[in-house]
Formats: sequence, C-alpha cells, structure tokens
Amino acid sequence: SIPEELTHDTFLSTLDLSYNNLQGRIPQGNQFGTFNATLFDGNPGLCGPPLPISCPSTNRGPQGSINHVKEIARDPHWEYLAAGIGYAM
Repeated sequence: SIPEELTHDTFLSTLDLSYNNLQGRIPQGNQFGTFNATLFDGNPGLCGPPLPISCPSTNRGPQGSINHVKEIARDPHWEYLAAGIGYAM
C-alpha cells in the first residue's frame, strides 16, 4: 500500500508508482490530489481518486498490509507456536 505519510511531503511534483503491484486506497492530500491517474497504472489493487475505481467502505487495510502484519505479531498465540517449533527442533 502507499504510505499515508507521503501526503505530508509538499515538495513532490510527481511520483510515478506505476507497475509496482500496490494495493489499497490512494492517499489524498497535498500533491497527491494533483497526480494524474497514469502514475498509478499497473496496480490493479489500488482504488480511489484519481482512479475511476471506488474503494470499499471498510476502514480495514488490505490483507498483507503492514497493519495486518502488526496485528498478527501482537497475537500471543504466535509466540507459543514459535516456541513449540523451536523446542521440537
């Protein structure tokens, strides 16, 4: 996904993210609102302006996003599983 923090930069005149297999909502703000849709070509998982593809109305990020990985890392069951695998070896 495209980090929301990139919208905080005011010095970007262009940012070509085409063909990077990105997913999720395109952040809005500052220069991101002026970017042409062609800068996002080749990323079928992206949605939101300037693309004509609407995003789902959920607040959750796409599976495999950094937030999803952080949620898994906080799950205490993973610690037990890792400890069990380490003990078995």
